[in-house]
Amino acid sequence: MTKPVVVLIEDDPVARRLLRTILLSQGYRLFEAATGVNGLAEAASRRPDVVVVDLGLPDMDGIEVIRRLREWTSVPVVVGDGAAPALRQVLNEHGPVIAPRQS
Repeated sequence: MTKPVVVLIEDDPVARRLLRTILLSQGYRLFEAATGVNGLAEAASRRPDVVVVDLGLPDMDGIEVIRRLREWTSVPVVVGDGAAPALRQVLNEHGPVIAPRQS
């Protein structure tokens, strides 16, 4: 059985390391990118089962990454940021996105 594939698009090395540890320990195949452009390229070449996107990337915001993903795929997206207004915008515009619970 093949392991599920995750593309992680996160520029913060600490957050990326934490998510890497969690995802690999759960048996996922992980491909990482620190920019939106590189993340979109990874998603196109890896055909992931899920994409994890940070909203605050250095080259484009995560909402733009999701917009571009939605042009060619319906892969589930997990938004890895706690910016509530931006999350509402993503949910309103792009449908099936999994967002972290606000505490």
